[in-house]
Amino acid sequence: MNTTVIPLDKQSSAWLEVIVNGSPVPTFVINSTHIVTHWNRACEVVTGTLAVDVVGTTDAWKTFYPDKLKRPVMADLIVDRRLESHIGSVYYGKYRPSKIIPGSWEATDFFPHFPDNGKWLSFSASALYDQDGMLVGAIETLQDITEHKMHELANQKLVEFELRKSSERKVELDAIAQHHDLLLLPKLWAINALSSSLSAEAGMINEELDHSTVRKATSMINEHISQVTTDIEELLEILRAVK
Repeated sequence: MNTTVIPLDKQSSAWLEVIVNGSPVPTFVINSTHIVTHWNRACEVVTGTLAVDVVGTTDAWKTFYPDKLKRPVMADLIVDRRLESHIGSVYYGKYRPSKIIPGSWEATDFFPHFPDNGKWLSFSASALYDQDGMLVGAIETLQDITEHKMHELANQKLVEFELRKSSERKVELDAIAQHHDLLLLPKLWAINALSSSLSAEAGMINEELDHSTVRKATSMINEHISQVTTDIEELLEILRAVK
């Protein structure tokens, strides 16, 4: 677990207050009895909870989980020395080892009641020890990742949409592959009928006008129709083989 050493004199407490309150990073601090001692302006902006409403109380959890029974925030788990054993149950599916601080943990969650229609936060906490190694509290920092998360979710929805359309297209192609004969046979029959009709008409023409030009044209028509019919029959056989 990451630790920060601070002495318990007034000067150092004032120094901690300046650091926390002057930080642009949303931050709050609790002492060893879970009382909130610091709640900076950035934390007010992100959570919508004013420092005056939470400092001096043990109600940091209410800001994050107002509709639930009392439950710890990450800083509370550190003060109780239960972070390692309870983080899995408290932040199930939402936590991971810190990539920056060895031995620390991070979590991500969505808080729908926060300003601007809710916020996605990534948060982590560290223990505070005095010079004698005594645990004196914990500090928790928050990071507003709402914009990043919205882009991530939008991209995810786009991928899901493309996959769904691809799946639907595959179903359509599979259906065509399974029933291609039903789709092509009517066309083949129509061409055969046309061929027979044209051949009959060509015969009538030959009987009435026995000219070489007419016979030649008729022969070319019959050859063309025969070739088209052959091509479609070959295509049908290929599709059957694919199926």
